[in-house]
Amino acid sequence: MMANKSLYCLIGDPVSHSLSPSIQNYAFGRSRMDAVYIPIKVKAGELGRYIEILRDLDVKGMNVTMPHKMEVIRYIDKLDNSAERIGAVNTIVNRGGTLKGYNTDATGTVEAIREVVGDIKGKKAIILGQGGMARAVSFGMEMEGAETKMLGRKEMAEESIRREMKDSDIVCNCTPIGMNEEPSPIPSTLMGRNMLVVDAAYATRKTELIRSAESMGCRTITGLQLLVNQGANAFKLWTGLDPDKEGMMESARSRISKISRRGKRNVYLVGFMGSGKSSAGQLIAKILKMEFADTDNLITKEFGRPVKDIIEGIGEREFRRMEKRTIETLSRRNGMVVATGGGAVLNYNNLHRMKESGVIVLLKVSPITVMERLKADSSRPLLNGSWGGIDPQKVEVLLSDRKCYYDVAKDTEIDTDGKGVEDVAEEIIREISGVE
Repeated sequence: MMANKSLYCLIGDPVSHSLSPSIQNYAFGRSRMDAVYIPIKVKAGELGRYIEILRDLDVKGMNVTMPHKMEVIRYIDKLDNSAERIGAVNTIVNRGGTLKGYNTDATGTVEAIREVVGDIKGKKAIILGQGGMARAVSFGMEMEGAETKMLGRKEMAEESIRREMKDSDIVCNCTPIGMNEEPSPIPSTLMGRNMLVVDAAYATRKTELIRSAESMGCRTITGLQLLVNQGANAFKLWTGLDPDKEGMMESARSRISKISRRGKRNVYLVGFMGSGKSSAGQLIAKILKMEFADTDNLITKEFGRPVKDIIEGIGEREFRRMEKRTIETLSRRNGMVVATGGGAVLNYNNLHRMKESGVIVLLKVSPITVMERLKADSSRPLLNGSWGGIDPQKVEVLLSDRKCYYDVAKDTEIDTDGKGVEDVAEEIIREISGVE
């Protein structure tokens, strides 16, 4: 296979909002490591399958976010002592095929709190939430001698919070409330001037909880600060190196600035040969009034020869380099519908560029459908037999080999078997409107 970098990733749902790729890719670049970090959407019920996919791809390290921090323990081989006591994992290290789970949420949060209040011992802390993040924060603060209490959603009514917040020194929101501009989970009238308010939720601007706390004169710690702290600790577990935390923070802020300025996101169509990427892409671009590009056609135009001749003449590896440059160029533009080559997903740098600049839609296709659609096509050197036609065995083998790469690449997927171009295009448009 053509993948040529060490792969690290974030798994969860949702992940498209995450700043972790910007933070970690900065750290890898700064450390001159030939590695890339990508977000992978893993829905509830798919975690076990994806852990095995990532194990097979020899992923060097993973971050785990909602909703998988507790469930992932079932699928890994070892646990660090702290992660075992917390009952949640947010970082996984792969050492020779053995997956070991750690929890850097606890250390990252405690480090941030200690920077503000100094000694945590004897402090009273209220923690909103009862999930993996809440467990980690509670554990970390208790290890420092703080008195903590976790409040679940049923206990977060105003009267309950009012009673529990009395005489509290620290309040930490470990729920997703605030990521999508929801109202503050705590009325500002309950916030005392000397209180420290910590919000693990983060968005492209300060959450309502942080804004309310600042208006009341409270000290605050944002979710972005916690993200950088835990990310730095994860990076050291993976690599043994101390990352540039200030640079990681600046990279996150730069990414936020780009998100606020960007135009319409790109739509990247990936899938096996014969899945209908070019036909569907042209129709989607027409309907959505976007620009269409086909990477194979752009390479053909630049090189002056069809893809078949390029691969047979200078080899697939050189063709993949050309493809990588083409995708990198397109990723700098906005409002594009891009039909990629069937093997574009083999290069992890391509996945990073596409995920950073748009949404990736996998067009699924069965071997039988591939054969039906390409039976008269002699321009597929990776599939053609010695007689010039499509070799069914080559279709089966190559599609099987690439399946895990397609699964890692996709943000969403469409089954194209038995469907016309119009149906596929309409289904993709409906699907991408709901992708975060």
